[in-house]
Amino acid sequence: MSRGRGLAVAVLALLTAAIGLVASPIWAPHVCHAIGVCNSSDTLANHSTNDGGTANAGGNGNAGTGWTCPGGQFCGWDGPEGSGTMIVEVGSTCTLYDIGSAGKGDRLTSYQNRTGKPVGLLNWDGHNWQLLTDQPLQDGDKGTLPAAADNQTDGVSICYKRQP
Repeated sequence: MSRGRGLAVAVLALLTAAIGLVASPIWAPHVCHAIGVCNSSDTLANHSTNDGGTANAGGNGNAGTGWTCPGGQFCGWDGPEGSGTMIVEVGSTCTLYDIGSAGKGDRLTSYQNRTGKPVGLLNWDGHNWQLLTDQPLQDGDKGTLPAAADNQTDGVSICYKRQP
């Protein structure tokens, strides 16, 4: 019986440590996504596309500390230079993430592209998607959007190819 009790104590200790990591404001967003236990307010993206071929995207809701985007992701903040709240964090799946439909539209001010793919930031004008930047953002690009594009992003298109 002593051996069974020792195993139970070890399992409980590991579970407590995992819960501590998931609850931590520093590690929570990335740990919960890695182990698949995020709650709805921490959802990276709803990858099930709707009829329009888009996916809704959320953010981790934690205040940005300046360029905290993990590798393989595209991130966007509501403040300049990666500050404020990270409102968008999506993976490198080639799709259009409709952040406007997810309640995050018209709030993006700064971005960091770590997807390894070109990304288009798009505005929905009521009829069509319009590219907000002169060209797609390349891997490694980060910065604050120009005033003409600030707080207008409704879609983040991973693998964006400009139409001729």
